[in-house]
Amino acid sequence: MATVTLADIERGRKVLQSSGHVFRTPLVRLPSERLGVPPEVTLFGKMESMQSTGSFKVRGLVNILENSPRELLEGKLVPITMSGGNFARAFSQILSQMGLHGKVIMPETVPPSRVERVKSYGMEVELHHVSKLQETIDGYLARGGVIYLHPFDNCDLIAGHGSVGLEILEDCPDVDVVVVCCGGGGLLAGVSAAIKQAQAAADPPDSGGQGTRVVGVEPEGAPTMHLSLREGLAVSKGDVRSVAAGLCPPYAGETTFQHVKKYVEDIVLVNDEEIIEATQALYDIGLLVEPSGAAALAAVRAGKVGGLAGKKVVLTLSGSNITPSEVNDLLTPPAKGK
Repeated sequence: MATVTLADIERGRKVLQSSGHVFRTPLVRLPSERLGVPPEVTLFGKMESMQSTGSFKVRGLVNILENSPRELLEGKLVPITMSGGNFARAFSQILSQMGLHGKVIMPETVPPSRVERVKSYGMEVELHHVSKLQETIDGYLARGGVIYLHPFDNCDLIAGHGSVGLEILEDCPDVDVVVVCCGGGGLLAGVSAAIKQAQAAADPPDSGGQGTRVVGVEPEGAPTMHLSLREGLAVSKGDVRSVAAGLCPPYAGETTFQHVKKYVEDIVLVNDEEIIEATQALYDIGLLVEPSGAAALAAVRAGKVGGLAGKKVVLTLSGSNITPSEVNDLLTPPAKGK
């Protein structure tokens, strides 16, 4: 199975730069001690939570659309996708701006506010159990007249997400460790492929360069990529569940798995309590980041990523799509006796 090349990623970045839909997000120095991280760790956040649609997902989507058949852009094929949040928002917002309508298959556990947001852009929504999402998509594909824009397992999407990795290297060329949240693996695949290939091109192995370590982070309740690396193939797990809903696809992507296997040093797991604590820590310093976007910090705070003393570490703060009521429910401890 083919993996994306550095040329693919650079070409994808040019598409994003000319699209008008994607911002170059800042790399921000973070206060390590205030975030519960040892002071000897120099910590940065890649602020995809500030992206145009509230998450990194728009990067991959725009590159998919650039490489889609004309029938989609002409309205002859109905775009469909499955998503519980960030890709659904990017899909809906960008297609609406293009004057197109589509269909989003969402897990039935998704907060009503996210369903209403997708509908507000003129998209149709269907709710299904998480184990039935892909089956529903397959049914539509069998009937024809639609085109599936995959939320994570697509080479054009991975190349678009790879632009995050190139930006990190440009803003912090000597970064030691990049910690990336992982659901289906699209962001992790793109960032790791970009960093490892760019460094190989600029710093050949025989020059003595050690390169950057890339670590993925998954919830304990949705460890599909972690299990895939252990089993040696992309696995499915129908009972995934976590407070970080955006990191809970029912399976690891075949294409993303191949990239992760090739370019990522490790996948570590964090529990829901650690994710909530990381979300709270970010909120306390004035950063609104959804639980899925806080997973990278959760792993570092909990000591799940080793060897960070004296290192420059970049966290992907990947999304901010969370409502005030959801923040209140997540971060307010239950009353005693409840």
